[in-house]
Amino acid sequence: MEGLRQYLIEVVGMTRQARVHGRVIQYHGGDEDTTADFVKFGRGSLGGKARGLAFAQSLVKSDELKQKFPDINIRIPKVAVIGTDQFGMFMDENNLWATALKTKSSKRLAKKFLSAPIPKELMSFIKAYLKEMKSPIAIRSSGLFEDMQYQSLAGLYSTFLLPNNERSLKIRVAKVADAIRLVYASMFSREVKSTTASSGHHLEDEKMAIIMQEAVGQRHGSRFYPTFSGVAQSINYYPISYMKREDGASYLALGLGRMIAEGGRVLRFSPKYPRLMPQFYSPDAMLENSQTEFYSLSLDTGQNLLSAAGEDSNLSKEPLSVAEKDGVLRHVASVLSTEDNIVRDSLNYDGPRIVTFSRILQSRGFPLPELISEILTLGYDAMGCPVEAEFACNYSLKPDVPSEFCLLQIRPMPSDTFDTSVQFKTGDRHDIVCSSKLALGNGYLNDIYDLIVVDPEKFDFANSNKVAEQIEKINKKIGKGSSILIGPGRWGSADPWLGIPVRWNQISRARVIVEVELYGKPIDPSFGSHFFQNVTSFRIGYFTVTGKNDRIDWDWLRSQRTHESSEHVRWIKLKNPAAVWIDGKTGDGLILKNRLEFPENGHQSGAA
Repeated sequence: MEGLRQYLIEVVGMTRQARVHGRVIQYHGGDEDTTADFVKFGRGSLGGKARGLAFAQSLVKSDELKQKFPDINIRIPKVAVIGTDQFGMFMDENNLWATALKTKSSKRLAKKFLSAPIPKELMSFIKAYLKEMKSPIAIRSSGLFEDMQYQSLAGLYSTFLLPNNERSLKIRVAKVADAIRLVYASMFSREVKSTTASSGHHLEDEKMAIIMQEAVGQRHGSRFYPTFSGVAQSINYYPISYMKREDGASYLALGLGRMIAEGGRVLRFSPKYPRLMPQFYSPDAMLENSQTEFYSLSLDTGQNLLSAAGEDSNLSKEPLSVAEKDGVLRHVASVLSTEDNIVRDSLNYDGPRIVTFSRILQSRGFPLPELISEILTLGYDAMGCPVEAEFACNYSLKPDVPSEFCLLQIRPMPSDTFDTSVQFKTGDRHDIVCSSKLALGNGYLNDIYDLIVVDPEKFDFANSNKVAEQIEKINKKIGKGSSILIGPGRWGSADPWLGIPVRWNQISRARVIVEVELYGKPIDPSFGSHFFQNVTSFRIGYFTVTGKNDRIDWDWLRSQRTHESSEHVRWIKLKNPAAVWIDGKTGDGLILKNRLEFPENGHQSGAA
């Protein structure tokens, strides 16, 4: 009888799990609600991020993924969403709207929100949920305006990553409640207010849902982090060699994904061509471009949320030696051997550690590039537009423990390019300063007054080093402004006979770079060089002008008033700002003599 009893309990439990698997379950107070993969509290909207998570939940449960990758545990970390109605109740019951909209000090606002009580029903839900959720947890925003394809406000609100390891449930609940209050408060920061105003949104229309999401990783002493994190995008705005834009791009980093979000040194590759790594084209480039630090979550429970902004309060940056001591680095790193200067995919050699991910990218047991491509394809087909996905992975070599691929978020890929509502001022060919069919980047700029021009008629490769020095002097004088850099040959070339050998600090104000082919001396563009890695990292617009399909109006450039000049370089300061447009999907690029005109309610962007 006892055996039958246990069997029936297991069957009922399995049936309940199957019923809620892959679905958003509305919380009604039952124990099974808090154990569901995706549970929602409240009756309001899920918000932008949570909608993406709900979509991702259905995506990873598809039989197609399971059949193609049977040895990988593909999943969504457990999620609880607090609906936007709870935000409205919190704001109304505590009379916070007037204060939030008027207060300019983020610290003062945070203190005000921290002293405001959260609705009792919500506190009861948090307590019930944390009884079951014992792992580290992320408290994230999910505003209505987040993760939209156009004019997204993603990245502006706070996120908190909590160890959630205190013995007292009361303390864990209090810390999560404080994190929720501070996420609410971050909606009214000065940055959000200014961005909302410039984007055409009204802050009063924004509503905030909250995501409580299981953090992905493994414990290593007092640290918690995954083997690696990543971001994948359907469109590659900086394709090189035989890559195509629609092949997509991916970014990988050892540890937590904060390193990717802040633009640190990470591995960039195309999922279709994982062996093609232009940033590692030489031993020196490997040392320069390899990740040297990683982020982990500190499991120290004595953290004060208000002592720092967002997740920074609990994250720590560690050197690679810590990951090697933890036994994690061996999965993702190689060694540049000091004996023969050859890269070895083993840490048994002496030499600097290079985070190449070669074992992962070439592993038959963990086909990461194929899995990324499949996720991007499924997302594109389902959403009908290019997508961006965030993920974290726990890699395992144990035969009885499968490697984990956790999809953290999937959303429409932010689009800063023109839509049909944006019109050129005249559409006249005479308004075009430069056009290229091989432009890299995406979006447009409307506010560039400074042009730094090296005229090919006066240029001699013998003077390349001198030209670089003259450009550096002008770059310093531009100050905080932005410039367009135009000149012959390959910018940043180590060989002065191929172009101007500028270093990155000499052209730090450049937002757009134009390489012009010299007649009789065709030069391949800088794709794959160390210089080009900075172009991709800083999202610089990049034009290559070659052949009949491209053009540059030298007559117009030569007719402009010179602000300052040297023997080889002219600094032009325009009276009216030039505009730059790059279509990241096609590679078409234009530099125009006038600002772009936007009709009423037409969207604008400052991204290149």
